[in-house]
Amino acid sequence: MGSVTLIRDTGYVDAARAYKVLLDGAVVNRIKQGATLRFEVPPGEHHLQLKIDWCSSRAVVFSVADNDNVTFHVKSNLRSRVFQTLYIVLFARDEYILLEQADA
Repeated sequence: MGSVTLIRDTGYVDAARAYKVLLDGAVVNRIKQGATLRFEVPPGEHHLQLKIDWCSSRAVVFSVADNDNVTFHVKSNLRSRVFQTLYIVLFARDEYILLEQADA
């Protein structure tokens, strides 16, 4: 088995709320602010996405090998785009959460 590590930063946006972690379309866990979450995944290609209410991150496609670990950083995209909040929530809902794969 391989594994995925998610590292969520801290900040005022969604401070008291957890993001749902979806792997291949199914909710596998939740991650709270400032938390690090690690879970096992079978080797192969996967789709990873985070959600909160009707907003989400863009789905990230990644591959993991046996005994390999893939790390992602998670944060709210509203921290750096405060004046675009209404636009993101209404029209760009898949840009609400920023999900980035860490350098290998």
